[in-house]
Amino acid sequence: MTEYETDIINYSKKIAYASFIIGSLIFLVFLILNVESIAAFGFLFALFAILANGMTLIQLVFLWVLRKSKRVIFGKVILLVLADVPIALIFIKNSRYVYNYRFGF
Repeated sequence: MTEYETDIINYSKKIAYASFIIGSLIFLVFLILNVESIAAFGFLFALFAILANGMTLIQLVFLWVLRKSKRVIFGKVILLVLADVPIALIFIKNSRYVYNYRFGF
């Protein structure tokens, strides 16, 4: 495995873990305090996390296609990155609910 591939794997894992932990903490604080500014921040964070995870996912899929001998390794990291999607969608859905309820749009 090349240094580039190892770096992409490590970077992807760090981004996935960080976005999961930070997103979950923001969501938890939002549920406890129910402050709409937290929902707005969480919405923006979720969009940023989707963008960052999406970019790493594209690189991982590209490497998964090209490096057939390392598909198991890349596949596991791809699944880890994709595990953040449901959390992000839950947060986006709930933060949109707050805006719809309070502001009517």
